[in-house]
Amino acid sequence: MVMKQITPVFTQAPAQLDSNNLARMFVKSDLTILNWRKFNGLPHIRILNTTKYNIRYDINDVLEWAVENKKKVDPDMIPKELISHVRQDLLQFINALGDVTDSLSVAPVDAGAAETDG
Repeated sequence: MVMKQITPVFTQAPAQLDSNNLARMFVKSDLTILNWRKFNGLPHIRILNTTKYNIRYDINDVLEWAVENKKKVDPDMIPKELISHVRQDLLQFINALGDVTDSLSVAPVDAGAAETDG
């Protein structure tokens, strides 16, 4: 009797992230990533693993979502092995968005300068 080798149907594609990698990329907590997934439409993939689902995130879908929702991504935290899978237009826009949001941050107001002699 010859046994056939069964290849798994669901394998992790090279351009997929888990929640921990995604949290580092956005510099947010795992709970924030969960909330974005549940309430803000963060695109994800559910992979059945025996009795529970594993959640994975496609890098291009996530970066496109980040651009649409104006979420800041730390480009240095994108895993190096995934850089070749990232669409270059998204990566350029993410870099530009980071520069813009940094320049828009509000400096703290000096309390003494705000007082008037009124």
